[in-house]
Amino acid sequence: MNSVIKRIVYRVELLFVSPVNVSSGQEGMTDSDVLRDYDGKPFISGSSIAGAFRAYVQSKNNGNDIFGFANDEDGKMSPVFISDLKFNKVENDIRDSVALDDNKITKEGAKFDFEVLQGNSKGYFYIELTIREKDNEELLVGALNEIFNGIHLKEIRLGSNKTRGYGIIDIDQIKMLEFTKNNFLEYKDCFKETFWKNVKAYDLDYSTKGHMVSIEVPLRLKGGISIRKYAVRKGAPDFEHMTDHGCPVIPGTSIMGALRHRIKEIIKELDKDSSYGLYPNKMIDEMFGFVSGKDAHISGVIVDEMVIEGAKALEMTRTGISRFENSARNGALYKEKTYVNGTFTLKLSINKENPNMDWIIGILLLAVKDLQNGFLAVGGQTSIGRGIFEANGPLTIDGEENKEDAYIASSIVKYKEMDYEH
Repeated sequence: MNSVIKRIVYRVELLFVSPVNVSSGQEGMTDSDVLRDYDGKPFISGSSIAGAFRAYVQSKNNGNDIFGFANDEDGKMSPVFISDLKFNKVENDIRDSVALDDNKITKEGAKFDFEVLQGNSKGYFYIELTIREKDNEELLVGALNEIFNGIHLKEIRLGSNKTRGYGIIDIDQIKMLEFTKNNFLEYKDCFKETFWKNVKAYDLDYSTKGHMVSIEVPLRLKGGISIRKYAVRKGAPDFEHMTDHGCPVIPGTSIMGALRHRIKEIIKELDKDSSYGLYPNKMIDEMFGFVSGKDAHISGVIVDEMVIEGAKALEMTRTGISRFENSARNGALYKEKTYVNGTFTLKLSINKENPNMDWIIGILLLAVKDLQNGFLAVGGQTSIGRGIFEANGPLTIDGEENKEDAYIASSIVKYKEMDYEH
């Protein structure tokens, strides 16, 4: 016998720092709508949350089987139950996306839109941990605390496009209660929201030591920026710069697209000297990931979505001029809303367990330098001065300044040590 001796139930309340993309696979309003329940309310399935938690635990290689396992000869049921996440504050939005080639021309069939749940949303879910006689309670509780710490450090994210700034979450508060044979009658109500009203928050001692190398780059916007979303509201401008919960943002997909393009140029330039022995396609795939048929590789670089602080909205009416008639072209009059000035911090992360970490950081910093010096623009209408930045403070790596030159200097050496094959 291995009887149940205790059930520990956690109510976890989350704050969504950035938009979350949890697709239902349906194409009603957009090419990819969010998951909704029978009443039409957005939610995140418990299986998605458990998958993110399990991947985090497995990435640490600590041998903990808190989520169970199964093989041909043995198996163990997970002692953890995770409920669906319900939102008590959420707004949806529709975002446009497009894939560009090296000449910034739209790839065929690569224009689509998708629904997201905006940042600054709040939601909650429950975790039930079942403790049996033969279980190591301290180990199981410690594993959950490690997961909570991973959320706090922004190392666990939910939904898709997690490496491009979506699904960043933080813990608002956690409440916890234990149920044994002495109070088992109370257990029947523990998944009701009103049950937790007078329960005090669970005090968790968070660690500040994460598993990612963090690069932070303070930047200032020079002029305007144009990463368009196409308005559908009556009376709104024809084109608006992308916003989230009312604030102008730079999505991670846009900043990473610009960095990828510039890094590809840098590697090709370095590769002209055959003595370096670089493999540009291999390096790009290692840094930014790829999907090719059944083969895939997750991005080695993670970027956050950035909120532009202090930017001012600017609406303008623009028109295209016919160079032959010297007059407005038919149908070329439109209104645009952009944002000018403002500051933000570019946040990039690389897993410390990645064997390619050193050379990835070094090559990445070369492109980041171009951002700081205004040589690399982001978004649309860059030919008229949009999307240009300047440094707004020192670049830091894990909170320390003046480390980037050493990474850049050693990046090629570190890459050659990996002994890649064509």
